[in-house]
Amino acid sequence: MNDSRRQSPRVRTPGLVRHSPALLAFAVASFITASAVADIRIPGDHPHYSFELEPEAIFAVQQPLDTSFGVGVRGSIPVLFNGFIPKLNNSVAVTFGFDKVPLSQGHTYYVPIALQWNFYFERIFSAAGEPGILFTFDDKVRVHPEIWGLARLHFNDSVALVARMSVPETPAFSIGVSFFF
Repeated sequence: MNDSRRQSPRVRTPGLVRHSPALLAFAVASFITASAVADIRIPGDHPHYSFELEPEAIFAVQQPLDTSFGVGVRGSIPVLFNGFIPKLNNSVAVTFGFDKVPLSQGHTYYVPIALQWNFYFERIFSAAGEPGILFTFDDKVRVHPEIWGLARLHFNDSVALVARMSVPETPAFSIGVSFFF
């Protein structure tokens, strides 16, 4: 066999893992009940906070398994308590962070900066869209657009479980805990 035609072996990501962000989004959407409509229509019926801190574990979806895992931290500062739609329960924050993926190799770091538009469907459930930019620092600095989507399961006004997905440049899925101060 001609050596120029040989391809190096690749670790394939299992189908369930590749599609886990879509499965999570479907599961979260399934939990929104008819009563959610009443709560989202009450502007300002959400936690009051000055700063959100979110440590997270990250899984890069399209990477080989041995280079898929990382960690990060996000911070968010609210800028509009009642968001862009006055008749809905929404808020706006600026979010920023620091991520290291993969943990095992090299010196690649990511710094996300985005506008976080939150929607509070129920006292225990909120979701947000985050359009922004992602800085990549390795042997050079690169900047590219990125979109994140997240869902939060609120345990109380101070703590929530967070699941976040990102596309298109660095498809990833993360799980974290938000602390609201």
